Amino acid sequence: MRYLQRMTAIAAMITAVVVLYLTGCQNSTDSTVFIPPVTYPVSIEYYWVNQHGSLVTTSGGAVTIAAGATLTITAQSTGYTVVRWHLDGVDTGQRGNTYEFSSMAIGKHTVGLLVSKDGKLYNTTIIITVL
Repeated sequence: MRYLQRMTAIAAMITAVVVLYLTGCQNSTDSTVFIPPVTYPVSIEYYWVNQHGSLVTTSGGAVTIAAGATLTITAQSTGYTVVRWHLDGVDTGQRGNTYEFSSMAIGKHTVGLLVSKDGKLYNTTIIITVL
């Protein structure tokens, strides 16, 4: 009987050590639980003017990402000048050829893009669904 009690106590201690290790507690008096930050892969969405004279994107204008993930939207080649980026109807003030979208807000977001290439203006929208 005493052997069984000792084995039960050892098993309880091992379980406690494993739990402390898995939750990131530094020692038995540390009750802080460390949860490492979640990282998501970076997604890239390219835009270009196709043979029909339309500004198109790799996803066809709709993409889904995880909350907190980053979607990089960029020109597929040179010669593009961004006139304006919009996020949900608001001018972002950014004018570079690359825009990085990231949000924790679940739902649909609209990124609008107006570019100039060879003296012509082109525009498109990308619907980003954040899950």
